[in-house]
Amino acid sequence: MFEIGVLEKRFEYSYRYLKFFDDSNDKSWIDSFLELESNEQWGLPELLVLLHPKWYKQLDISLASNDPRGPKSFSSGPVAQPCASEKYWGYKCPVSNAIIHTDHIFPWSRGGATHFQNATYLCDEHNIMKFTDIHTMPWEILFEHNKWVRNSLEILIACARTKSELKFYFPETQLKSK
Repeated sequence: MFEIGVLEKRFEYSYRYLKFFDDSNDKSWIDSFLELESNEQWGLPELLVLLHPKWYKQLDISLASNDPRGPKSFSSGPVAQPCASEKYWGYKCPVSNAIIHTDHIFPWSRGGATHFQNATYLCDEHNIMKFTDIHTMPWEILFEHNKWVRNSLEILIACARTKSELKFYFPETQLKSK
């Protein structure tokens, strides 16, 4: 089972993500970035909002050529990993002879990259249960393995630089575990 406080932290990070996502609805990507950058209390949950595909048209990102997420799915083939249900629900997978799928930890539909640091391995049943629910997402893993977040955001920052005379730098303090 989980350590004390893991579920509470996951819900807190999910709430922060959804709150910043909602608050940014009437703003541009640049305004949301500047707001995020100015608040050192914010961290990865808010930073991940900036990766959402809702911004792509505004930043002239074409899904066909320069999508920072990469391909929609991981390459297929046999996976020699056990189901990672323990990371999500706190128990070892009871499904016997399960086919294991490679899926995104942070959902592709929300801006998660198809990168090995954003990969998880789940059986059919657990993969369906996880779907894109950020409440069950192991945020603590994202805090540890966030190179893909940096890479994706760097692409968006480069696109924003072409849209504005402002200087954009990667918000280092927001990438920390807060």
